[in-house]
Amino acid sequence: MPMNTMARAMLPRSYIDPSTRTDHRRSETHMADSPRSTIRSFQSVVTLAILILLFAASESGAVVSPRAPLDEFLGHATRILADATDPRQALDEIRPLARALFDGRGAARHALAAEWTRRSASERDEFTRAFSDTLELAYLRMVHALLPRDRRPTIRVLGEEPLGDGGAIVRTLVEGRDGNDVRVDYTMGRAGEAWLVRDVAIEGSSLVESYRAQFARMLRRERFADLLARLRAIGGTPPAEAVTATPQPDEPVSAAPAPPRRPADVVVYFDTSGTELSTTARRELDSMAAWLAENEAARVEIEGHADPRGDEQRNRALAEARARVVRRYLASTGVGEDRVGVVTYGGERPVCAEQTEQCWARARRAVVRVTR
Repeated sequence: MPMNTMARAMLPRSYIDPSTRTDHRRSETHMADSPRSTIRSFQSVVTLAILILLFAASESGAVVSPRAPLDEFLGHATRILADATDPRQALDEIRPLARALFDGRGAARHALAAEWTRRSASERDEFTRAFSDTLELAYLRMVHALLPRDRRPTIRVLGEEPLGDGGAIVRTLVEGRDGNDVRVDYTMGRAGEAWLVRDVAIEGSSLVESYRAQFARMLRRERFADLLARLRAIGGTPPAEAVTATPQPDEPVSAAPAPPRRPADVVVYFDTSGTELSTTARRELDSMAAWLAENEAARVEIEGHADPRGDEQRNRALAEARARVVRRYLASTGVGEDRVGVVTYGGERPVCAEQTEQCWARARRAVVRVTR
């Protein structure tokens, strides 16, 4: 029976349908006796095999895009937030979705850096659980702080970019409470056939890198067990085994914990006409954010300042921009924007009166102060 048109179209031109043979037998015998024709026939068979494989691969289904799980998660989360009447209940509903989205172990390994290799398997598992809970909670609080509450949240997925390690970055824009778009980038990695989130960056500020810097500082002055206990307290992670210690007779038992000690003001300095945070500023803000994470009732106020030279209206606008950059950075670490107030002074409150560059540099600042 003759081959159908589609099958014949997939074959090399040198192939001849046996059902259509008439006067070609003589030439076929001659071709079979030729080494060159044998090679051509072999090449044709290989070409046909490749075509069949390619056709089969195209029929087996497309590779899942790294943005696909993110699209699904953001769609669910947006609907929950839009319909919610209680913000805390909404976060509780979204949290299991976020847990399934994050690569908790990969993020924990990166955040702990070299300390990871010094820990036992059980310690790594415990740290992964505690850090995963903390990371998920920080991410949800951060996004909730950015989103408007008087209208349906708008989140747009812009696209994806491949990374050299086989991962990808998915870039999104979130409409903030003030109506301005905030860039939120997700670093994705493969876990078998699935794509999981390894890190989240708000306006270029990485959440996992921020924790990595905090952990490095804490482990220089604290034990690993202390760090683990802090993470459990922040993320609400129960220990693997709850052990109740019985105090010895001579041990004093405190009736109530001491009130938390307030941290010193954080002063962030800027270049002339600048609003960019320095590496030193980010480290100090990370410390403030860690304290705020442990003391959820605390509130801070950010003062925006400029040096007194030039137009006062412009100086006020610049001072406000500096304060808002600091506020946005704190939000990127998980501090809710409703816990952070902003006040702008422009060039009205210089810290010194000399007409020198050194004095003006001290005036270009934002001050973060705990108010309660």
